[in-house]
Amino acid sequence: MKDSPRGWSKLFTSVCLKYGFSLLKSDECVFVKIVPNTKSGKSASTFSAVLDTLTNVPEHDRIYKDCPYESCLIILCSYVDDILAFTNCQSLADDFLAHCNKRFTMTCDGEAHWYLSVKHTRDPSGAVSASEELYIDKILKRWGMESCKPLPTPFPAKSDVVLDELLKPIENPDPVLNKQFQEIIGQLLYCQQQTSWSVSILARFTTKAGAPHMAIAKKVLRYLQGRKRIPLRWCARSCQQPHLPGHIYGYADASFADIKPDRLSSMGYVFIINNGAVSWRSTRTPIVTLATLSAAESEIIALSAATQEAVYLRKPANELGFTQTSPTTLYEDCTGAVRAFQGEPLPQPVQAYRPSMVLRL
Repeated sequence: MKDSPRGWSKLFTSVCLKYGFSLLKSDECVFVKIVPNTKSGKSASTFSAVLDTLTNVPEHDRIYKDCPYESCLIILCSYVDDILAFTNCQSLADDFLAHCNKRFTMTCDGEAHWYLSVKHTRDPSGAVSASEELYIDKILKRWGMESCKPLPTPFPAKSDVVLDELLKPIENPDPVLNKQFQEIIGQLLYCQQQTSWSVSILARFTTKAGAPHMAIAKKVLRYLQGRKRIPLRWCARSCQQPHLPGHIYGYADASFADIKPDRLSSMGYVFIINNGAVSWRSTRTPIVTLATLSAAESEIIALSAATQEAVYLRKPANELGFTQTSPTTLYEDCTGAVRAFQGEPLPQPVQAYRPSMVLRL
């Protein structure tokens, strides 16, 4: 049934709400619950308070014996029927599992090592790493490239020449080759490595692909061959100055009129918390920038898109206890764009350097 995912979502949500969970206002796929763990009644009621009061409770005063803190918390992240739970109390998680099994069958696979084809590991310091090495190996095996030589970049250096070659019309396109190209692009879209820009370029030719497009796609695979053992890593303690732990900051950039033949600009951004990337995007701008306004306009469009993402990211961060007590910093390398945000006219010509701008959201 077409509406079965929605029906499952409504059922799971109702079961969680009956157990006492609350939905995040910013993301209805995230459920949270905080319960007291002291017989004396002393406990925290918010995530910020839980994070601030990590004092041990004597065992005789605990409600849940396996949780040493004043409050027990559990966070559920749902992706269709794959549920990821974060908790400091296994007894609470087991009790919720029993509650769910009254309505439908649910199993617990223990500590999370694999989630959505991504391997998660935790080192003694508490840092969590996410690796797609097995998934990348599977893609390489599918295309017979298990032993291919890695490349240092995901796209050839002379990108303009390559793009001109890709834009040439394909005479008598091979439907089998086009189907294979669509398959490889679909596989690359799921990779979390630094291939967003390259894949976004190739994805524009999924209905008119030829041998040159397939060759570039396989170059992306050769790049992943050399990067597959480098995971994303998040750590709750390490943070690069001047940024504070748990605070969001990001980078935005654009490339002016680099997409032929419509002369759209490419733009991208990445947001980081505690030295770990949590959100990124690379795409083309939705409108054509005017040459009379120079490249600064395309940078402003990129900053606008990044600002929208920053506004959203601050909401779940605040709801989960990572209070953003300072403005979100966005780094931008175009002087003209920074001056435009400060209310000054766009200068001509625009010179680039590395300032940073602070958006008060």
